[in-house]
This record gives sequence, structure tokens and C-alpha cells, in this order.
Amino acid sequence: MKKLILLITFGLGTLTMSHAQSYIGYLSNRVDIMDSSGRNVVKKTRKGDGVLVYTLEVYHGKKYKVHHINSGKDGFIHREHVLLEKSVPYTAQTMDDIKQAIKDTEMRDPMIKMYNNTDDKLNFKFGKQEIELNPQERMSMKLTSGRYYYKLKTKGYDPYYGVEVLENHRLYDWEFYIGK
Repeated sequence: MKKLILLITFGLGTLTMSHAQSYIGYLSNRVDIMDSSGRNVVKKTRKGDGVLVYTLEVYHGKKYKVHHINSGKDGFIHREHVLLEKSVPYTAQTMDDIKQAIKDTEMRDPMIKMYNNTDDKLNFKFGKQEIELNPQERMSMKLTSGRYYYKLKTKGYDPYYGVEVLENHRLYDWEFYIGK
């Protein structure tokens, strides 16, 4: 029997922005945040973690100075691993500025972006919420952090069941497709 497959990736497209402000973004890969010498790991990260980028000024050969939102650690990360999501209307420099910048973006809650990359309508039950995605349709939604059970089904295929733990300050980007 054919199976419905869920492909989960974390990431976003980069937005066009200027250099005179700070930005909230997500990590496109699992990378280490390094100290200013580039020799010591400040924080090991996970793909999809939220960061505040102080400015788009680059240091040490194309690295951004970042603040890891969930751990509160500062350090440097290569700019190719940061996907900028939203600008902050000022440059965050103090810890109070950082906290205000994160609060201003209203990005505390986890964000799910979904893409139905099939030719069939998909029915998706996520927790108590039921969603219908038309073929090639994209959708975004914010949820509260926590454990969610989900069921994905479409006509002519076995349902796909799973569980996902959503964490604050993280982006979950899901693409649905039909596999053999």
C-alpha cells in the first residue's frame, strides 16, 4: 500500500533588510555559537533555534554576533546559517534591549509553516485543531509550546500519525508529499 510521508525541515527565506537595526532569525543548521576567538564553543544549537542578530555587520570573516534566545548566550555564528525573519526597530545593545526586541517581535510561540506539495487535498489534525490543505497550498500558524499528537490523511492512502513537541522561539517548516 502507498504511504503518506511527512518531510520536516526547519528554515525560512531571508528578507531584504538594512544594517541599522537588529533582527530576529532562525538557525538553518545545527551549528555551534563560538566566542570571539573562534576557538571555544559558547553554545551548541539545534536547527530551527531562534536568535537575535545584533546587526548585519559581519565579524571574523562573515560571522554575525548573535544572542541565542532560549539560552541567553552571546557569540558568533557564520551568517550562512542564520535565516533572518523579522527586523527589530532599533539596535539591541543591552540585555534590556534584547529582551524588549524579542518581546516586540511577538515570536515567543512556536511557528509552523506547512506546504502541501501534492496533487491531493490533505486533512491534518494537530491537537484539537483540524486543517484542510489544498494541493500546493501553503499555510502558517502559531501554537503554544507543548506536546501535540497529529494525524495526516488523504484519499486513497493510509493515515500518517505522529507526535511533535513544539518549543518556544522555534520555527517548524513542514512539507507534505506522497512517497512510494
